Amino acid sequence: SDLTEIGLTRVIIQDNFANTQLKSLERSALAPIGTLKAGMYIGYEDRYWLVSGYPGNNGICEKATLILCQLKIKWQNNSGKIIERWANFVSASKYDIGENGNYYITLTSNNFTVWIPEDDDGETLDGKRIFVDRNVNNPHKVFKITRSDDVLYLYGESHGGILSFIADKTEFNNDTDRPDLGLCDYVTVPSKDINPEDVKVEIVGSSFLKCGQEEAWSVSFTDKNGTIINQGFEWNIIFKY
Repeated sequence: SDLTEIGLTRVIIQDNFANTQLKSLERSALAPIGTLKAGMYIGYEDRYWLVSGYPGNNGICEKATLILCQLKIKWQNNSGKIIERWANFVSASKYDIGENGNYYITLTSNNFTVWIPEDDDGETLDGKRIFVDRNVNNPHKVFKITRSDDVLYLYGESHGGILSFIADKTEFNNDTDRPDLGLCDYVTVPSKDINPEDVKVEIVGSSFLKCGQEEAWSVSFTDKNGTIINQGFEWNIIFKY
C-alpha cells in the first residue's frame, strides 16, 4: 500500500469501454488465483488503480474491481512520520451549493468520500487535515477527515481491505499548513543522533531562476522511516552562467 514493494505480473483489464462517465473510472482485473487483494494498487495506463472489491474466483482465475486514484495525499502520524497514499475521491456533496455561513461570513463547503488501502498507517488518517488540490506544487485547499467508516470494507487478512473516510472542506492555516511540503498541521520532530547516510534531503522549488521573477525554495530532512527531523543547515548558492 505504500509502494515500497512493486512487482510485475500479468493481468487482464476489462471494462475499458464505458457507457457513462462514472463507469469510466472503474475497471475489472483478471489474474491468477492468489494474486489480488483489496487495497493493492495496479499501475495501468500511467495511473494507479486501487483494487476495491472482494476478489472472487471461478477455480481458474480470480477477478476484482478497480477504481481510479486521482490524487496522492500526504499527512503525518502522531510521531511525525510522513504517510503518503494514492487515493480515490468521490463527491459526497452532489447537491451542495459550495457555500455556507450567515449574514456576516461566507465559507466554501465541499465533501469527498476518500478510499485508501487498509493498513496500520492508513488508520492514522482519521481526524487529520490534508491538502486536496489540483495544484500539487502550491496547494491551498484543505480538507479535514471528519468521519471514518473503518469496518465497512474489511475483507479479512487473506483478501485485504479498504479504508473509507469523509473529508470536509475547511480553512487554510497560514501558521501550521505547509504548501511547499504538501502537509497540513506540520510538526517537526527533534533530531537525535542520526547517521547522516540515513538522512534524506529534499529541496522544493523551481529548477530555474528567471530575471525579474520571484522564486522561493524550502528544504526538508527525513530519516529512513520518513519522519521529519530538525537538522541545522546553511544555503550554499552557486551561480552558473
